[in-house]
Amino acid sequence: MTAEGLPTPDEIKPVSLELAKIAIGKPEKLEGMAGIYNPAAWKVGGKIYLLGRFIEMTDEELAPGEEPAPATGEEPVIRGGPDVGPLALRVLGPDGKIIPDLTREVWRPKVGEPLLEDPRALLLNDGRLIFGLTAVDQNGTPYPAVLVTSTEKLMEGTPIEPQVIRVLGSGDQTTPVGENVAGKNITAIGPNSFMFRPEGRENHHRFQVFDIAGDVVEHRQYIELPTNITWAKWKMGTCMSPEWTNDREAFSLIHGISIVDGKYAYSIGSARMVKDEDGVLSIDNISQEPLLTSASFDNVVQRHKERDAIYSTGWIPHRDERGSLVQLEVFASPGDERTDRVFLDPREIIKHWERPELAVAA
Repeated sequence: MTAEGLPTPDEIKPVSLELAKIAIGKPEKLEGMAGIYNPAAWKVGGKIYLLGRFIEMTDEELAPGEEPAPATGEEPVIRGGPDVGPLALRVLGPDGKIIPDLTREVWRPKVGEPLLEDPRALLLNDGRLIFGLTAVDQNGTPYPAVLVTSTEKLMEGTPIEPQVIRVLGSGDQTTPVGENVAGKNITAIGPNSFMFRPEGRENHHRFQVFDIAGDVVEHRQYIELPTNITWAKWKMGTCMSPEWTNDREAFSLIHGISIVDGKYAYSIGSARMVKDEDGVLSIDNISQEPLLTSASFDNVVQRHKERDAIYSTGWIPHRDERGSLVQLEVFASPGDERTDRVFLDPREIIKHWERPELAVAA
């Protein structure tokens, strides 16, 4: 490993950033989503809700003549580029365009409090919204955070008060895995179950699963991921909540990071989550080629110069009248300045899997 923390050339095989040849619609830019990236996505009443981070430029980053964003409330505006900013809500109407009257700022960072980023949403049938977020302490340590709310509460301006998880157990009681549960990519698997990638080199290809019952947070298991996927040799992470196709299998997307020309090269591929008779989870059938990379999009701006990034933390699965999964409406953020939309065909994605047994249309 190099002094910068990157693997040496003999540790990792470079991966091409060319778009995989599968059935993918041409990505389209969404008007009104400039500056918003990594949004969670859910659909209610024909409208699609997108909740993501909003970039607030530093004074040095402002264009000539551009005014800084005004402060709101008693706290000063905290600026710092793509990694510091409020959470912004945008709503797409049935025509796919932003509804201006429904635009909201739902959370703003306050001095001395953890920063919230990268929401991932799971909408339950009873209307509850389960968010997994990353809460970054002032020292830069990320922790899992969980928020239970609803679309109505967000639109009404109900304050966001997530449960930040720093230890497992209740009170002073912790599980044998230890007190430090720092990590990122917190994703709801179900109403009370979550997975995330713990911090540490040993966890680059491992997700930790925990369950929540009131104030009790219990370690459930680890999910070990393969280390031989070319586009994800350095690290893997979650995208959004898995889409369960039956009581045992779920369709999912997954982030992968490799090294290309000395940069962290991000990709997005597909994966299947499986639950056995004892409820133990595993992930298999990870696509051998990436589905989306930054090369899939035009005019990408990478604000982090050490990355060639593409993120996605929100999608809308579409099913036919039989309940078969026929299309994935994926909201992807190439770089750190915008969110685009792209449609994926699940039949093409899984046809080369060893066991393509998901409930997709024939």
